[in-house]
Amino acid sequence: MRAIFLTIICVLFIIPCFSQTVKRNLYAEALSACVNKEAVDYGTISSRRNLINRIVEYDLNLTSDLPKQFGSIKVEYSSAGKLGDRYKKNRSEISLLSLRPMQSDGTNLEIGILHYWFSSPKKRHYSYALEGGCRVKFTYDQEQRQFILAKTELWGI
Repeated sequence: MRAIFLTIICVLFIIPCFSQTVKRNLYAEALSACVNKEAVDYGTISSRRNLINRIVEYDLNLTSDLPKQFGSIKVEYSSAGKLGDRYKKNRSEISLLSLRPMQSDGTNLEIGILHYWFSSPKKRHYSYALEGGCRVKFTYDQEQRQFILAKTELWGI
């Protein structure tokens, strides 16, 4: 009797572990597409922007579960307070990416990623100078029943 009870308990706990599927994160896919496109398109341009070590503004709802590396590109998620401390230490603007909530028009999704130059000239005063960004578009594929990366485009001011 005890052996049957233990077997049932084990089955109830083990089967759900194997049946879990990996959930896609469209924000991770969008950020990966954006930083990789920037590395390719801007890689030969002399710039202050570090294309291998990227800093992304931390957002509890959008960035808390995102990976810290996309291929050879490393990503650090940092709050405005930590960025302000870093600015005061180095006294140079910080290249910063900021994810925006996705927008939908029914069958398409678009995620905007903005590129700012961050500084903190005064105590607890943060300055975000917009330089450009990236639009990542996903379209819904009826056959695959999922959103597919359709287009990644860079823009600038």
